[in-house]
Amino acid sequence: MDGVEDILKLRELLEQLLEMPDEIARTGCQSAQNEYDYRTALAVREWELRADGIPVTILGDLARGDKSVAHLKLLRDSAEAMHKAALERNNANKKAIDTLRDIIKADYYQRESF
Repeated sequence: MDGVEDILKLRELLEQLLEMPDEIARTGCQSAQNEYDYRTALAVREWELRADGIPVTILGDLARGDKSVAHLKLLRDSAEAMHKAALERNNANKKAIDTLRDIIKADYYQRESF
């Protein structure tokens, strides 16, 4: 890359970095909502099974095996993965920005020495 391409790439990465807090907040809120949905559905299903006389020792396994409860757990885990991925993307962008900034700075000082 030449200096202009480096600066354009840096600008692009900075714009992406400015958008990341919104994505991190959105994915974090979705993860929390999915956790809430899963936990409440699990509690309801356990209550229903207990009311049907199912022994407490196997209640949790049966409730978690219920298709609707298991689906909510899948949604919860997927949302958590998306949130972690957004955090990692944010960190990767920061590292890329720092690296590109160092490259631009080194290139600038190299040109100045001539």
